[in-house]
Amino acid sequence: MKSFDVCFLQSGIHTQIYNSRTTDMVHLCIGARNGKITNFWRKTEKLSPISTTILPDSKLFCFFWRCYGYVWPPQGAPTIVRLLGFLYLCELFADMEKKITVYCGSSDTLPAEYGEAAAWLGREIAAAGATLVTGAGRSGLMGAVENGAIEAGGRVVGVIPRFMHERGWHHTGLDELVITEDMHSRKELMAKSLACIALPGGIGTLEELCEIITWKQLGLFLGNVVILNIKDYYSPLLSMLGKAVREGFMRADHLNTFSVADNPRQAVELALASSADTDFSPKFV
Repeated sequence: MKSFDVCFLQSGIHTQIYNSRTTDMVHLCIGARNGKITNFWRKTEKLSPISTTILPDSKLFCFFWRCYGYVWPPQGAPTIVRLLGFLYLCELFADMEKKITVYCGSSDTLPAEYGEAAAWLGREIAAAGATLVTGAGRSGLMGAVENGAIEAGGRVVGVIPRFMHERGWHHTGLDELVITEDMHSRKELMAKSLACIALPGGIGTLEELCEIITWKQLGLFLGNVVILNIKDYYSPLLSMLGKAVREGFMRADHLNTFSVADNPRQAVELALASSADTDFSPKFV
């Protein structure tokens, strides 16, 4: 067991949760007033509120591994007896929060190599004990990565807007299907993961990838972003980003907001790696 500190927050405190589940600072939260946590702070150079998480019960407990921060405002600390009583639940929440979102195309007119890579990625995510989160589509690379995870015994959660669900575009064999009212809500929910991996895809996938990199730049997403560059699909985009740096539209160290993988196994390793070594300057200072 790694060293830890525990902080106790009374229910009803206005909070927002950091979407960061790394070995450097893993926080697990159980409960809050009305089941809604709206503001959680981490002590760093800058205090940046991130996303919102829904949890049950009436009190908020935060458990830290290798904690270099604190909860604001601290309201005292629990006894070791109280800690042990919640430790098992904390571990359960750790498993629940181990999610990897995959962005990818849903076209079914693709070379076989892409589908094989997507299925391999699904198997690797399942083998890592992580939950796969997708856009819930049943065809193309989306269907392939879902089927790969399912066949390997993994858990798959699909997030799809209502209008797509009404058209029957969703995969019917997922463990959980979340229906949102619009595309924006869908992307927001999909971003609440430990990491995001981009397989090849069309304009929708490119938009999702560029948005999550932008969120990483702005401190709105603290997980790892991985580009899975199958058949050099993303090489032109990477070249474009390099040009953006050379022309002054992007800071050179902002290329550190994402990693590039050559195969699915490496992509999952990068997705689950500590983000401590991800070093880039703040977008706004």
